[in-house]
Amino acid sequence: MEENEWIEKELPNGDIFHLAERIKANEPLVKKSNEKSKITITNYPKFTNSIIIFLTHNKELVGFIECKLLENNKAELNVAGFMRDILEKQFGQICIGTPAIKIEEKFRRLGKGTILLIILFEYLINKGINNVNVHTIESDSAWRFYLNNGAIKINNMDAIFYDIESILPHLYEKVGNQLDRNIFKNSIIRK
Repeated sequence: MEENEWIEKELPNGDIFHLAERIKANEPLVKKSNEKSKITITNYPKFTNSIIIFLTHNKELVGFIECKLLENNKAELNVAGFMRDILEKQFGQICIGTPAIKIEEKFRRLGKGTILLIILFEYLINKGINNVNVHTIESDSAWRFYLNNGAIKINNMDAIFYDIESILPHLYEKVGNQLDRNIFKNSIIRK
């Protein structure tokens, strides 16, 4: 997938998902000296890939998910980075501390978050990733969402989705006819 290429596809329920993978170089390490001047250490920069997926319905934002791809085929749901810019530029929303997954209030409890997880998991499986860490879970509703969708609690702030491919049939069942499992066959998301 090209850096600026977006995959867009209409779902059976009329929602459109938009998916892109972005690469961002992390800031170089900075060290302060005694003279209060900054010395930049130019080690090899680390890169963070993020998969950004958002749903729209009649051009209105339904919700989004952003997942960071780490070294050694690891994926992590934490806070969104790239999505913050999209929210501001495309939807006029300013978000501070943007969560990794969020559904707009009027679309909640309709399976939209589960649909975002399914699209993400299909994409990650295609990339050879089968586990997803979830960090900084603070609210009871976020915990319910993750646990009801197959995550396993690790501690008071973290969970993990083990073997996401085995979780998918349950997730598809949860969303019923909103999402056809065959939609991803022979697509760039899942081959």
